[in-house]
Amino acid sequence: MWEWTLNWGQVRDDLVIGSCPMTEQDIEQIREDCKATALLSLQSDICRLAFGIDWEELRAQGERLDLAMVNAPMLDFNPPDQRRNLPRAVACLSDLLGAGHRVYLHCTAGCNRAP
Repeated sequence: MWEWTLNWGQVRDDLVIGSCPMTEQDIEQIREDCKATALLSLQSDICRLAFGIDWEELRAQGERLDLAMVNAPMLDFNPPDQRRNLPRAVACLSDLLGAGHRVYLHCTAGCNRAP
C-alpha cells in the first residue's frame, strides 16, 4: 500500500525543494530537519483539496514555529497557468532568499512545478 512521505533535496545552502507538507507534524519536520526558515508553496487550492490539506492550519503551525509561510499558487499540469503565475513565484522566492531565509519550496510531489 502506498503511503505519503516528505521527500526533499537540497539545491543550494539556502534552498530545499520537496514534496508538500500534509500535517502540522510535516511542518515541524521541515523546520527541524531541513532547518528551513521559510516555506514557499506552489500548490493551488485545487491541489490541496485533492489531498485534504488545510493550508490555514499548516500556515498557522508554520507561524507558531517562526517559519515564514508564503503561497504562490499555480495549477499542476497546466502550462498556461504556470507561465502566467511563474513570475510571482520567482519574485516570492527571490524576496525570501534576499531576506536571508533558508527556503523549503514545494509543489505536491516536488518533481513538477517546484523544480
